[in-house]
Amino acid sequence: MSIQVISRDYNGTTSIVATVEDLDDAIDRIKSEVSDMNFNNALTTDNKFRSIEAYFPQFVDEDGEVVEGLVYAGNATDGTHRVYDEGSLRNMTDEELRFYIGRNEGEEFFLQTWQNRPVNNFGHDLLEDKTYFFVKVV
Repeated sequence: MSIQVISRDYNGTTSIVATVEDLDDAIDRIKSEVSDMNFNNALTTDNKFRSIEAYFPQFVDEDGEVVEGLVYAGNATDGTHRVYDEGSLRNMTDEELRFYIGRNEGEEFFLQTWQNRPVNNFGHDLLEDKTYFFVKVV
């Protein structure tokens, strides 16, 4: 089994970033790409959080911890969000979302509103015109 790391930008352009053999390697690659796009530039730390360019949807449990083995797998042609769940592909149901925006100064960050509330749905304004990442099992 191979896993493709895929990005899709605000123009709808989809790119295969990498092909790996392990889901953990795919997630590591996505996190690295998102961190590079959002934090590895000349902006100050404050500005970095106001001007993110990319995100990675992740699923969390009731305590806000990332759920292992559950990975966002993009949209189906009908617009349904898909999930790679412990080896099988299925439609997203009622999973709780957070949007990973990268690692900065040793700490991982998820997108929050100006009121410090977690962004937890795909329709949020802060996600507009951003690049997002997902996996595809091939």
